[in-house]
Parts: sequence; C-alpha cells; structure tokens
Amino acid sequence: MIIAHRKATLNMPTNLTTPRFSLRPFAESDVEQFSFIDDASFRKYLFDGFPDRSDYVANNLATDWSEELNYVIDAAGRVVGSVHLGLGAPTHVGELACLIAPDHWNAGVAPEACSGVLDHAFAHTQLNKAIARCDEHNRASRRVLEKLGMMREGVLRKQRPSHDGQMVDELYYGLFKDEWLRRSSVLAPEHQLRALTQADIPQCVAVLRELPQWFGIEQAILDYAKDLETLDGYVAVLAGEVVGFVGLKRYGEQSVEVNVIGVRPAHRGRRLGTSLLQHVEANATTAETQLLHMKTLAPSHSDPNYAQTRAFWEARGFLPMDAHLLWGPANPCQVMVKPLVQRH
Repeated sequence: MIIAHRKATLNMPTNLTTPRFSLRPFAESDVEQFSFIDDASFRKYLFDGFPDRSDYVANNLATDWSEELNYVIDAAGRVVGSVHLGLGAPTHVGELACLIAPDHWNAGVAPEACSGVLDHAFAHTQLNKAIARCDEHNRASRRVLEKLGMMREGVLRKQRPSHDGQMVDELYYGLFKDEWLRRSSVLAPEHQLRALTQADIPQCVAVLRELPQWFGIEQAILDYAKDLETLDGYVAVLAGEVVGFVGLKRYGEQSVEVNVIGVRPAHRGRRLGTSLLQHVEANATTAETQLLHMKTLAPSHSDPNYAQTRAFWEARGFLPMDAHLLWGPANPCQVMVKPLVQRH
C-alpha cells in the first residue's frame, strides 16, 4: 500500500474500465468520499499508523506511474474503493492492495477491480509477479486474493501491529504472470469468466427459466434468485450476456457447496459448466477447503434429466453419498461430494 509522499507524477496514467467501474487516478475532490477510511470499524484490519482520509488521498495524488498504479474505483461518479499495485522495478515483483467502502462489501467489487488492474499490468508493464499480504483474521481479504488465483506462500508470524496494538500474523500471497494468463484462458477467447454481481442476478434467473427440465417450479427459481443476493459465484459472459453461472454457499473454511449452476441451452456442449467448476476449484477454495459438494435428485427418482445431471457430476470427480428425505419422500435428495487435493 502506498502511504508515503511521492515525487510529482512522471508518467501519464492509463484510465481503465471493467464491466461496472471506471478505474481512474486520485483527485483532490475524492477526500470526502473516502470518509469510510476514518471509521473505527473499517480500520480493524489496517495496520497501525495507516493514514487518515486526507493524507491517504494526498499521498496518492503524487503517484509516479512508472513505479506504481494507484486507482480510484469509480461507480458512475461515486467512489467505492481503491486499488494499488506496485510495478516492482528492478525485480518486477509488485504488491497488490485494495480498499472497498463497507456499503459495497460482498458485491464482487474487489475481484473485478483488481482483475482489471492485473490484466493491464501483466499486459503493458514488465511486472512478472504480484504479491499481497493480509491479516490472518481478515477472511474477506483472504477470499478476494484466492479468487484472483493468488497462492498462499507463507505466514509471517507476529509480523505487524493491528489497530489495537497487538502483533498479528500476516499471510503472504503470490501470483506469477504466466499463472494469471493461464487462469484467464480456461474458456475460449470469446467467453469471459468473472465474479457474480448483484446486477447479474436477473440474467441468471433468465438462464434458469430456459431450463424447465430442472428448474420448472417458479417459486424455486425465485428462491434461487433470493439466495444469489448473498452467495458468492461466477458467471460466464459472451458479448455482454450471461450464458452460464454458478452460485456457491460456504460452510466455514472446510467446504463449499455448489448451490445452483446453469448454462443456457444454446451454449451447452461448449464445456461452460466444466469451466465454471474448474474456476470454482481454482478461485473459490482455500488451502483449508477439503470438500466441494452439491445436492440433486437421487437415482430412486425416475426423471431421466437428473440421471444426466448425476452423470455430469460423477464425470467431474463427485462421489454419491447417502440419499435422504430433505425435500420429502417424493423428491429424494442425493448428496454428491468431491474431496479436494490440499494446497499448501
């Protein structure tokens, strides 16, 4: 994170855009909109001595864009956070950091904005590796870094003081350029995988309505839509249209449930479902995650569409567990699980 005063700007910045945000340089008028930085609850995971909003904005007005990228995340004129990435000369290893306004937490802002900056840096600078650090207790930051594909490389024990003066462990993450490029090429070039946002929910509902063999009950579709408001997930996008998606429910650090997944019929057969699940394993799990799991109709139900569903999951490493009556005797529930190889 850039907190020290810098010399005047040497290189002109490049403004960036993501599906929902403009990423632009800091402006003096941003001070008031960064008022969340001064809130005691927000500063819980910031290191002791982190600047107040006035100094924070002033420090970042003096960016040398040949050394670092410091962007405001702008949503139609409203500041919702910031992203910082050092360019790491001469080692070409730079540190990534991100601040998000509390009223935009859990909306996919950080993964989307950080992805935009990483895309730009790996394509247009000599950056070879991005690193990041976070308080071990900051689960939200850990999840963002792991969604970006960053690997946890170590723990720095009692590395820095927290907001209350206690020395805390710091987790250290890293991501190489070639890893980022491989991660970004899971799908064919015309498709894009990105984090699910609230704005995507209507299109996800439309996907479900195109799949009446599996989602033929309107109330169930509405229930899924409500669930998506609070779930993590990913969407597959083609020409600005959501053509597939997955919603995820977490059970602590140990397991992740695939709550719902769907692909538009016109796009089936293009490995979108497989790519979404690969993306989940690569980006939505942590070193502590041991299981992926999902629920479907059990074999005792005669519906041939669900026989096809079970075959899909089995082909992707999911194992059937005992069936039970969670959905009542007319709809026996089959739990399927996939043990994950532990990553350290």
